[in-house]
Amino acid sequence: MCSSDLDWIVIHEVGLRSARLLGDRLGEAWMLNNLGMAYGVQHLDQAIGYFEQALFIYQEIGDRQGESRAANNLSTACTHLHRYEEALTAGKQSLALQRELGDRYGEGIALGNMGCSYRELGQGTEAIECYQQALAIFRELGDRMAEADALSELGDVYLGVGRLEDALGRLGESLAIWRDIGDSYGQATALKLLGTALRQAGRLAEAREAM
Repeated sequence: MCSSDLDWIVIHEVGLRSARLLGDRLGEAWMLNNLGMAYGVQHLDQAIGYFEQALFIYQEIGDRQGESRAANNLSTACTHLHRYEEALTAGKQSLALQRELGDRYGEGIALGNMGCSYRELGQGTEAIECYQQALAIFRELGDRMAEADALSELGDVYLGVGRLEDALGRLGESLAIWRDIGDSYGQATALKLLGTALRQAGRLAEAREAM
């Protein structure tokens, strides 16, 4: 953990103690959620604990916007720890809140988190439905990076369920966007998946070129 992350944690730990001393429940929830984000992927168990506490307080005080943020963060953290059932539960909670609040971007993120959980739980049909809905939202919003990511994820699910032509189509679309926006990591991910799909389709020369 770098020094800036440690500074962020120290500041928010001080803020958390102050909020608790003052009985400021909203401030307490805010600090807990931010602490979860600060611990991030390097200390996921601790992050999940903070997100759960924040979520509880937001629910208690009726802050639907805060509840939606904490639920999304909890879903993402549980996904990273391969706790997919918990991630799916938090994702569904977040999705309902995002729709209630009319937050289309948040809705897309929640659908993406749910799609990942469904995929890892072996529920390909549900995963495809989630990613298709997320893709439509990101296209509506004009968020090309999120669109490309949704296309890659959708292509990966299609690949997993044996729908090779659908996988090739979505991955080709994803690769084109990643190239257009100049994202080398996205390109590498799409090319790797595209190569796997081409190999499974028996198009070995194209697969070698992609990979």
